[in-house]
Amino acid sequence: MNGTTSNTRREWTVSNPTTANWDSLILTTGVQPYDQTELKPGHAILRHLCAIVCFTDVHITEGVYFRTYPTPYTPGYSFVAEVEAVAPLESGVYPDGCREFKKGDIVAAMVSIGGWRTHSVHDLTDPKKNLVLIEHPIKGLPGRAKDDVINSQYPGKALDLAQLTAVILNITTAYQMIHRSGVQITDGDSVLVHSAAGGVGSGLCELLRAERPDVKVLGTCSSSKAEFVRSLGCEPIDYKNNDFVEAVHVMTSGQGVKAAFDAVGGSNYARSYDSLAADGKLVLYGSTGAAFGENLKSVLGVMSKNALFWRKKSTTFYGAAVEREKKPTQFLEDMQRVFQLLSEGKINPHIDKRFALEDVKDALAFVKSGSSKGNVVVEF
Repeated sequence: MNGTTSNTRREWTVSNPTTANWDSLILTTGVQPYDQTELKPGHAILRHLCAIVCFTDVHITEGVYFRTYPTPYTPGYSFVAEVEAVAPLESGVYPDGCREFKKGDIVAAMVSIGGWRTHSVHDLTDPKKNLVLIEHPIKGLPGRAKDDVINSQYPGKALDLAQLTAVILNITTAYQMIHRSGVQITDGDSVLVHSAAGGVGSGLCELLRAERPDVKVLGTCSSSKAEFVRSLGCEPIDYKNNDFVEAVHVMTSGQGVKAAFDAVGGSNYARSYDSLAADGKLVLYGSTGAAFGENLKSVLGVMSKNALFWRKKSTTFYGAAVEREKKPTQFLEDMQRVFQLLSEGKINPHIDKRFALEDVKDALAFVKSGSSKGNVVVEF
């Protein structure tokens, strides 16, 4: 193995995530390429192809995420990349949950930070950072002809690069909340999805339609997104002009929902709890509309209400990063299952906008504005 990566590197870095308007989010160009001869055994150089831009990225770049990172750092929660070089372990034996990759492999990575750059060095021996090999043909690569396909050695139809990118965080999160959070949804039940037009919300709607076609899905959204939400098999609730708790009870004939998925946070948690059926479960997985302190106060209020009245209702928390670290093999297996659902045409993640790497700030502003529908990506 010799030489360097093919191009100089470009990467976004944050030096002060509390700065308003992302003033400290800087794009650095002309960074020297990685020297392949200096790769440590068990490491690989990745050439990034496409990365997600989501509300979690907004929180991370603004310094309000529940985790903090040493500065400067490169944001970007998840991405698809091509393996450009590998330094294998001399023993050839990788830890459980890890594996060797070869040059040319296309992989999916969920790293919390590090996605918005053209190249990175990845530790293949860390189970909490293990990669997923994408074993499907891929189309839609930026800068290539529309019908140009890579990974053509694999069978099946070519999958869109941006949709694959959406699966890594948003749709896998949705899949795990349905299958791993302890909710018990059966035919005839009703479910409430908040932010139903968002990346995770739209994923929940599509997965429920594909896997639970006899479940009624209700989703909060603005009136401008109602038709989009309806196209996902979800009955929209205009939360700006209606009390969604009242709407839920009307739409379920007073029964309430068996599960509510809430990424809004704050006082919304308690109202979602009031939307539940007598044995329903509230799944909390985000806080797009509230700060951490407000969320904690709201959660404690919901829990005390449940304990005070000895109700069968329950509340649980889901965090993709936490699940990824606690059960890395299971998380990646679930991601592969969602890739397969995409390949089979059972889901069709909506890509609202595709931004160039240079326009990351515009992508963040678009997501933060609440105007986006489905998923937003940056392409390299």
